[in-house]
Amino acid sequence: MIVEWKAASGERKGELLAQIFRLKHPLIRQLTAKAARAEKTSEDLDDLFQAGCIGFQRALDGFDPGRGFAIS
Repeated sequence: MIVEWKAASGERKGELLAQIFRLKHPLIRQLTAKAARAEKTSEDLDDLFQAGCIGFQRALDGFDPGRGFAIS
C-alpha cells in the first residue's frame, strides 16, 4: 500500500495515506507509550503520539521503494 501511495496523486494519495495511518495507528500508539515509560517523561501521551505520527509521516515521505527496504 505504501508503494501505491508513493505512486498516487491527488485525492487518491490522501485516501491511501489515511488508510496507512489507520493501519499503523496502534503501532505508533504502542511505541509512544513505551517510549514515555522508558524515558519517564512528563510529556502528555497525546503530544508524544502526535510527534510519533509526524515522525512516521517523515519516514513515509523519505521512503524509496526502489531501494529494496520495507516499512513494517
